[in-house]
Amino acid sequence: MKQMRIIKTEEDNTNFILHLEDERKLTVSKETYFKYSLYELSTLSEAMLKEFQYKNDLINCEFIARKHLLGKIKSSNQLKLFLLNKNFSEEVIINIITKLMSENILDDVKYAKKLIKRKLKGNKISSNMLISILINEGISEKLSTELVDKEKISNYDNAKTIINQRYKGKINEREKIYRYLLSKGFEPEVILEVLGKEI
Repeated sequence: MKQMRIIKTEEDNTNFILHLEDERKLTVSKETYFKYSLYELSTLSEAMLKEFQYKNDLINCEFIARKHLLGKIKSSNQLKLFLLNKNFSEEVIINIITKLMSENILDDVKYAKKLIKRKLKGNKISSNMLISILINEGISEKLSTELVDKEKISNYDNAKTIINQRYKGKINEREKIYRYLLSKGFEPEVILEVLGKEI
């Protein structure tokens, strides 16, 4: 396997830049540079180049992920989208997300419970709408359904409250109310039950 000579090495505030004889550059963090003793190398193969770039990406991705999560509760999906925007590969991101979840730094259940609490605070919402919100945030359908079911939401009571608040109890606009509640995730049978008769 062809070896490429390292022509020179430059240092800036956070990285080392290895200049190769084919005019390519390998930029690695200082942590990677010293952790893997790159200062001892005079040549690099293609395999080594890819390996060190991957290891460097892991270190940088983890650093950025931990910094982003500092004092915040995020879902794994939110973190994944954030890191993809930072141009890390999906393989690197999944590796880091798995590591952070194993350390309980990233917890989808904790995030989902916080989101549910926030959405239910002072709001009358259907269980279907709440599940949909969680799924849109990247929480699995199975977990979303399990957590929402535990809340024992009364779709009937919530629909009734919405009608009283939004329509001041005037249920003469049945079709309008029906369409609105349907758009909020309430089941047709629940809406009809609240309205008292078919429309």
